[in-house]
Amino acid sequence: MDFSVAMCVYHGDNPEWFSTAVDSILNQTARPSEVVLVVDGKVPDSLNEIILKYEELEFFKIIRFEENRGHGEARRAGLAACTNELVAIMDADDISLPTRFEKQLHCIQSHPDIDIVGTNISEFIDTPENIVGS
Repeated sequence: MDFSVAMCVYHGDNPEWFSTAVDSILNQTARPSEVVLVVDGKVPDSLNEIILKYEELEFFKIIRFEENRGHGEARRAGLAACTNELVAIMDADDISLPTRFEKQLHCIQSHPDIDIVGTNISEFIDTPENIVGS
């Protein structure tokens, strides 16, 4: 089943966390057919270098705003650019477990009457091992 991932990044995002977030998409047991990344305004070179690396992948679609428009506008633009009916949402500091999309797709296939699927989260500070809430 084809699906997209919509994601936004802006100048205040941590490059290391952003890279980890994107890698967690690439390491899924069910990979998306496209990733739409909205770059919300100018970003530092450290973030831009990471974006350029992923932009080389054929299933990455990058949308760049000249000016920062805010998360809501960036999210709307990303969703509008997705070509699949099913869209997974990621933030620039999310880390998805490797089976996240596989499990969510299975849930959608098993329950065709639902429109949205969520998941549990664990919040951490500094490192994924330092979980402070779930």
